[in-house]
Amino acid sequence: MRRGERPSNLERKYASFSKKLHKSASKEESAEYVRELQETLKELLPKYSRFEQGFQKLYFTEDAAKDKKVIQYILKKLERYCAGTDEMRPDSFTIEHIMPESIGIEQVGRIGNFLPLGEKINGAVGTKPFKSKLEKYKTSQYNAVQKFVERYGEQDYWTIEDIDNRTIELAKIMYFQNKIPVDATAESTITSSASEAVTVEV
Repeated sequence: MRRGERPSNLERKYASFSKKLHKSASKEESAEYVRELQETLKELLPKYSRFEQGFQKLYFTEDAAKDKKVIQYILKKLERYCAGTDEMRPDSFTIEHIMPESIGIEQVGRIGNFLPLGEKINGAVGTKPFKSKLEKYKTSQYNAVQKFVERYGEQDYWTIEDIDNRTIELAKIMYFQNKIPVDATAESTITSSASEAVTVEV
């Protein structure tokens, strides 16, 4: 929160529970406060339809990078979801546009068109045709990329419809599989910046 700005509802909730945790006298009492916080956060969830609407507005290209950090955060969460564990967390990756930006259509900047990739592989795939990209994707160690190859490996082309459908699929994963935020600032940005009326996504 910047100086002079009023705290959001979410920030006030966290501040209140932070004080409670600081004063707790036992692990049991702390655990109870955490459970109370989780229930409170659930009450702040927007309806899925509203979340999805905001999620679809997230956008990133070289010339429109406002949402880049939020998208990086979502791709990190996707990787952890696909891995089924948070034992290994990706420290750094580049954002791969599956359909190249050079195509020049709006959909290339939608989140359904993104994968996390190491810089070397991303540089190697460049603007190659989808089939050629798939061969390079197979060498990636990211679970999200391997899941993508399993799902789309038989396709010859990557289409606008694929981008739109995958955007919705990712929205559902983020909403239904990640109810409680690991990073409240990034999570709230998903809805507060992308969906104007939503205060928090948990």
